[in-house]
Amino acid sequence: MAKVRLAQMTWKEAEEAYAANPVVLIPCASIEQHGPATPVGDFRISEWVADQIAERTGAIVAPMLPYGYSEMFRRFPGTITLQPETVKAVMYDVVVSLVEHGLDHLVFLCGHNGNMPILDQVARQVRIEYGIRMGCIEPFRLFSTATMAEAYGRENAAIGHGSDPIMSFNMHLFPDDCRLDLTEQENRNTYEGMTIRGSTSVALGDVAGHIYFDTLDIAPNGVIGDVSTFSAEAGGKLLAHVVDNGAAFVNIFKQHDTRIQ
Repeated sequence: MAKVRLAQMTWKEAEEAYAANPVVLIPCASIEQHGPATPVGDFRISEWVADQIAERTGAIVAPMLPYGYSEMFRRFPGTITLQPETVKAVMYDVVVSLVEHGLDHLVFLCGHNGNMPILDQVARQVRIEYGIRMGCIEPFRLFSTATMAEAYGRENAAIGHGSDPIMSFNMHLFPDDCRLDLTEQENRNTYEGMTIRGSTSVALGDVAGHIYFDTLDIAPNGVIGDVSTFSAEAGGKLLAHVVDNGAAFVNIFKQHDTRIQ
């Protein structure tokens, strides 16, 4: 079987693979808290997804950047966060190292929402400097509300950071690292009598204002969402959709002319 991970190739094998100008997946994610029961290394999920997509599509997977910009979670033990400038510099240098060898079908695979604005800046800088249009896959956005309802067996499952779908993904992929005995229910705070909406907003009647909270301000145990949804079976069903839709994107993107005229 052909190697899909760049890290496992010799330079001669990389040279041969590059000659076909394949899609290169450039994955990044984070090491951060996901509630008391879930392991902090969520990057492993995105790494697995990248491998699965590559095996289906002929893409190459660049080495994962496991750390991300996780400032909101840094007061939780186990979280490791980089400065946004660090993430940007590393991801830019990775992209340029690939572009310099003639590769122009480059796709970020981002498993951490906090990295997304940073990757946007990198992609636009690459477009300006090298005339290449990049792509991006967010694995945890590659399933619909209908898919979730089918996987969980109910409508409107209250997913969120510190609960699902990350825990169900881990239960499917890394069951030995999950600690269901440490599961805690959501314990969200209010702020001076106002309801907290999301990670940086408070309710002002039917509108919202923004306050830059730390996660400990919002949820002292790190749990937002309904922990009753935890299920290895649900995680497997959702991951199947993630891989199917990610592979479909890559197959479309590899036919795309990424060179800006």
